[in-house]
Amino acid sequence: MKTITLARAWRDPINDVTVEEYPAGWTGAVSNDRADRAKRADVLVAEKKPEADE
Repeated sequence: MKTITLARAWRDPINDVTVEEYPAGWTGAVSNDRADRAKRADVLVAEKKPEADE
């Protein structure tokens, strides 16, 4: 399980007849497979990179 946050609305096709919809800004725990599909669909909020100490 992974926790994801969506930057925009997303329709996740589960199979030929089932589609699950998520609104923009949704945050929740999903399976690793679903998190990977969301990443491939480019709908996740970008991860913040740690700032380098100068």
